[in-house]
Amino acid sequence: MTAPDADAPENTRPAGTTGGDGRKKGLAALVGPGLLTGASDDDPSGIGTYAQVGAQFGFGMLWTMLFSYPLMVAAQLVCARIGRVTGLGLAGNLRKHMPRWALWPLVTLLLAANTINIGADLGAMGEGIHLLLPGNAGWYTVGFGVLSVVLEVLVPYHRYVSVLKWLTLALLAYVAAAFVVDVPWGRVVHDTFLPTLSAGKGHGERAGATRSAAPAAPAADADADPDARDKLQQAEAALKAHDYDRAERLANGVINSSASARQRATARLIHGSVQCAARNDQEAAQIDLRALDGFRALRAQLLATCRRHGMLTEQ
Repeated sequence: MTAPDADAPENTRPAGTTGGDGRKKGLAALVGPGLLTGASDDDPSGIGTYAQVGAQFGFGMLWTMLFSYPLMVAAQLVCARIGRVTGLGLAGNLRKHMPRWALWPLVTLLLAANTINIGADLGAMGEGIHLLLPGNAGWYTVGFGVLSVVLEVLVPYHRYVSVLKWLTLALLAYVAAAFVVDVPWGRVVHDTFLPTLSAGKGHGERAGATRSAAPAAPAADADADPDARDKLQQAEAALKAHDYDRAERLANGVINSSASARQRATARLIHGSVQCAARNDQEAAQIDLRALDGFRALRAQLLATCRRHGMLTEQ
């Protein structure tokens, strides 16, 4: 056994973070590049996709997780081990083991896929900020792109990675949402392990039936409260006439009344349109009032989906 070098730098790591073989232990072993890689895959474009699939299919696609998750884990492990053994990325290994005529098309496809994915992420971030702040979403997207390049080029990795590790705590929002939202866990377990599978034609028939029932749903619901129905009609007329004060008063009257849930949802949509117009007057003239009709159709589809999965008890 050799004596330690007197000139070697003193180990400044906190006690308990490394073992005798220099490997990290405990929590320090869980917050390395693997954590950042997994967290970065939960990107804005992915979140938008998850929300869209959930809104369209409810819990009907949960069963695919039983097959997709092991495949995803295996793919990540293979990629990680290839990189660890060879010290090269995917493109580097392709260059080393593939002929040039196959290398360039594959790398081009990889470049295109990554570019589109990054563009979708930046666009989703820009649209997200645009929901909170006035301005042009395109400029927000450009700003995020420039900021990302500046941080990656100018900030040293060991400093940048420490910030990114703390940002992964944002993923706890999923855990918080699971406790805040009333999740029908019985339905979740049932649709995960005992799914109801249907052919594509069946999905189309159900979607068509939902769309055909959409125009009748608002009228049937409006009969429950004629006063709220009249106020909503007046609020829509005021919104179309750009009389935002009157539209907001009427919408608030329906929201604070004993109107049905559907009528209050329509009133909130009108109220939100008024707020958007007040926040950015330059874009008020471009408000597409046909979105209200689209909302009615979407609302009817969502209600039908909720009833089908037993998530809606209010009549």
